[in-house]
Amino acid sequence: MDNLEWLALHGVRHQQVVGEVAAQIAIVPARFGTIFSGEPALVKDVLGRKSALNKVFTRVTGGDEWGVKVFAEHAAPAVAAVEARSGKEYLQQKAARMKKSPERNDQELRELASALEKIATDSAPSGKVSGAQPSLLWQATFLVPRTKRKQWDQALAASDRAFARVYGPRQFTLWRVRVDILLGKGDQAAARDAVTKAIAAAEAMPEGQRSEATIASFKKRLAAMDTPPAAH
Repeated sequence: MDNLEWLALHGVRHQQVVGEVAAQIAIVPARFGTIFSGEPALVKDVLGRKSALNKVFTRVTGGDEWGVKVFAEHAAPAVAAVEARSGKEYLQQKAARMKKSPERNDQELRELASALEKIATDSAPSGKVSGAQPSLLWQATFLVPRTKRKQWDQALAASDRAFARVYGPRQFTLWRVRVDILLGKGDQAAARDAVTKAIAAAEAMPEGQRSEATIASFKKRLAAMDTPPAAH
């Protein structure tokens, strides 16, 4: 579970399978990576929580769970970093960059959370922002009724309007939001097209704003979308 590339690929596959099943019937999926020693252990766990699970099924029927994350985009530094003279010095420089907190705009985050909570029937913070994701500013989970799909379309239209006002590295946060909205609608083709356009936009950024990490993250997401779930 320490291999981040493996987690990214299989996490997307897990979500694809969950999404396909959830489109047909209400489910309460186990957290990705949950392991049971065998079917008897699984049955025992389910029966032991039968009453609580029934309540959960009642609450989530007709809805979809959305995990939303907001990342900061870091522009390349105007002045090149001092070249490390040793492996130890290189690791120290890297650690210092990892610890540097990204700039927040709490007002924008509050407005985003408020807009999403108005659509969702329930929401919950997704815990402490992980230190392993230094650009992650905020995350939360929402339960969204399928009857409010039209409002997701309106959210998508709002992101289109926002694109017209946003330039430079900040646009890639909106690309991520757009892709998540399209996947939430079940429009895999449009989501793939959005990722492809995001890659093209990231690769066309001028020197000083071009981020290889951003390009790589979108390419990994595209590869995961193009990989079909493994048959069982």
